[in-house]
Amino acid sequence: MESKFPGFRELVEYKEVSTPLSYELGGRSNGEFYGIPAVPQRFKLKWLCHTTPIKNFYLTGTDASSLGFIGAMMGGVVTASAILEPAGFPKILRAVRK
Repeated sequence: MESKFPGFRELVEYKEVSTPLSYELGGRSNGEFYGIPAVPQRFKLKWLCHTTPIKNFYLTGTDASSLGFIGAMMGGVVTASAILEPAGFPKILRAVRK
């Protein structure tokens, strides 16, 4: 970043760098950095979803959907779709296309 935007380094107040080893030392036994381990059984968990028993209280992010950045983004889409029911997902697609 500094090579493209000289002076950027002075704007940074905080940075964090980590590796699988630092996650393991932080209590993640296999070095994973997602909340729930990325194993096939994860996708069979019935309680792992965007809805909750509390009316109008939803979950989103990687643990409510799938892994990584795209998983977190799609978690937001799935949650927004549920809030916008009926036909929540088509409503989102129409808004994106505008």
